[in-house]
Amino acid sequence: MKVGRKHVFLIVLIFLTAVVAYALHWLHLNPIADPGGREDFNLRGETLTINASTFPARIDRWELIGALRTSCVETDVRVCLGIRLSGRRNVAGTQVHISAPMTVEALPLNSSIRITRAEVKVLASGNTWLGDVIPDDFVGFPVFKSLDGPFLVEARPCGGPDEAGCIVATPTEPAWGRRLLFEAWPDFIVNGNPPAYSGNVTFVVAVEYEVGTGLFTAEKKVGEAGVPPKARTP
Repeated sequence: MKVGRKHVFLIVLIFLTAVVAYALHWLHLNPIADPGGREDFNLRGETLTINASTFPARIDRWELIGALRTSCVETDVRVCLGIRLSGRRNVAGTQVHISAPMTVEALPLNSSIRITRAEVKVLASGNTWLGDVIPDDFVGFPVFKSLDGPFLVEARPCGGPDEAGCIVATPTEPAWGRRLLFEAWPDFIVNGNPPAYSGNVTFVVAVEYEVGTGLFTAEKKVGEAGVPPKARTP
């Protein structure tokens, strides 16, 4: 059966129209982003005074220290951070083990904003060294699905010698207007001789996002927040 030129032209036209439509749709979801500003979020931290003598010396028991109340701030993105602390000590009393599971939320304030990356970094100073940022009983490759939103969350090493590690969340698809909610599980050890324990830990949250400025353009922005709760055990 012969195919006429008109039919060939029509098929080619339909194919090109489909390709152009797909390309425009892809560019709309993944616009060309120019570098924008950087903002420092002002999340409140707390200073904690801990009496380590009340901590249990058994590996399977923890004493609740308290919770840093969930603190939120809004710019183009609403960022919230909540931390819950508990502790235990070794039998000799020379180390205090602190567990600090945290919940991080980043919510774009409208559908023209998307989260492109979020990171939690933990830094220590004094007689403190950091363990991992995943649960102690976790087995396998440290990649998780976020609690909400189309994101993957991964534990990665950080660059500096004082950084235990990072939890990094990245989208699996264009997440315009989508909320990101994920957890991190940092823990750290404070060394000392009872009752003289002293250590400082800082939690840094960085959120990278894009704000749509046109049909195929956007502006990249970064917001960073540091929460410096100082843990001291007299």
